[in-house]
Amino acid sequence: MTDTNTTRSHTELYLASKTHHELSITEYIEHIFNYALTHQACDIHIEPFLDHYRIRFRIDGLLHPLCTETKEQGIKICTHLKVLAQLNIAEHRRPQDGRAQVHLPSCVLDFRLSSLPTLYGEKIVMRLQNTQKQKFHLDTLGFSTSQLQNIKRSLAKPQGLILITGPTGSGKTVSLYAALKYLNAPTKNLSTVEDPVEISLDGVNQVQANPQIDLSFAHILRALLRQDPDILMIGEIRDLETADIALKAAQTGHLVLSSLHTHSAYATLNRLINLGLSIDALVQSLELVIAQRLLRKLCPYCKQPNTQVTAQLKQLNLSVTEGTCFYQAQGCSDCYQGYKGRIAVYEMMPMSPSLRQALTHGHIQDHTEQTSQYKTYDDLFTAGLHKAQQGLTSLDEVLRVIPHPTC
Repeated sequence: MTDTNTTRSHTELYLASKTHHELSITEYIEHIFNYALTHQACDIHIEPFLDHYRIRFRIDGLLHPLCTETKEQGIKICTHLKVLAQLNIAEHRRPQDGRAQVHLPSCVLDFRLSSLPTLYGEKIVMRLQNTQKQKFHLDTLGFSTSQLQNIKRSLAKPQGLILITGPTGSGKTVSLYAALKYLNAPTKNLSTVEDPVEISLDGVNQVQANPQIDLSFAHILRALLRQDPDILMIGEIRDLETADIALKAAQTGHLVLSSLHTHSAYATLNRLINLGLSIDALVQSLELVIAQRLLRKLCPYCKQPNTQVTAQLKQLNLSVTEGTCFYQAQGCSDCYQGYKGRIAVYEMMPMSPSLRQALTHGHIQDHTEQTSQYKTYDDLFTAGLHKAQQGLTSLDEVLRVIPHPTC
């Protein structure tokens, strides 16, 4: 096996040697997409600088440089991509957003494109969606047996609010789509409001927000509630108005799924209260809160036992079962820096009677996450530690994504 960095250098040399003499812009861009697909990249960044453009891929959550291009070539690439996404190629002063498809030998690849004017030119970022590889099955997302039972129990209820939380890029959309696919049936009316619609789901009525014509989440939700929905999915709760409509829908016979940007399940309660929502409405409507993160998976071909793990665990004041073998990243031609693919970890907080009572009496804001007496579930770090103990990821990766309270 060859070193990964060597493999990337060969690719860079290939592109550099072929760009101007043997590959048209169309062929060059197709090669970029094929390479991204082969290495399971989720984003492509094309960035302008003073005298060159840089192309980078986001693979398993981290950006990796691919190659650099001349200023002239970079402008041609960006212009061609804007044409594909049906953007205004004469507009360079304002951000633009679009979407398109490219037909590759192996599949049809959907992508969202965002252009942004910077000091040295337009930066292009493309979010790739290989719909043929998206499975969207709850059973394969990485939930533990008890977590899977919890979420299926909540999804079986005729009404209530289920929230999935975490930072950008933590897999919330995939979890929401998996829940929708699980619920999808000819006897149910499923509708969504998204910005943007990332992937088309057969059997689901998907509506995209459009701020340019004042078509906001709140406006769409009001219209959807007049369309006799059974299940509503709101891409993200961003403001009090949207949150209030979601809660009212959950109180009036609808099952509502949505996402929120908070760092843990427990912190979601304070976030909703701080938004200005009625505590009584939360007590009546909220059914389940899930926090999640994505961890890079260790490459099964080159991972090595971690000989320093005992010292790391001692520093963190952690104890594990004697004989547990932790692994660390090594690196080979089959992976990136010792990792290949990602796995989700979850913190799942059902709204228990004691938690509802705490909300009612205003006790939630009096407790930190570490001392709360209402936590009866594994937190994100503990869930990540379990994955490391199973040899699926490294302790270093867990600490990178989910800092331990002592760090």
